[in-house]
Amino acid sequence: MILSELRDYLAETRRAPVAGLAHHFGIDEPALRGMLAVWESKNKVRIVKTDTNCDDGCTACPLGSCEICEWIGN
Repeated sequence: MILSELRDYLAETRRAPVAGLAHHFGIDEPALRGMLAVWESKNKVRIVKTDTNCDDGCTACPLGSCEICEWIGN
């Protein structure tokens, strides 16, 4: 996967759980976080922690520790 694929996916979906993104793209979470860091440094992405599970139903995250990636770029 390349950075532009991640950018395009997030620009379209606007929000996605970090664990769900890793699963969707078939990569491990540390590699995904490295790619997200590039977009965070450009103020295109923000990662927020939630107190509840996300609403996509994957249940990959322990209760209360789900991280949501939000596309905030154009």
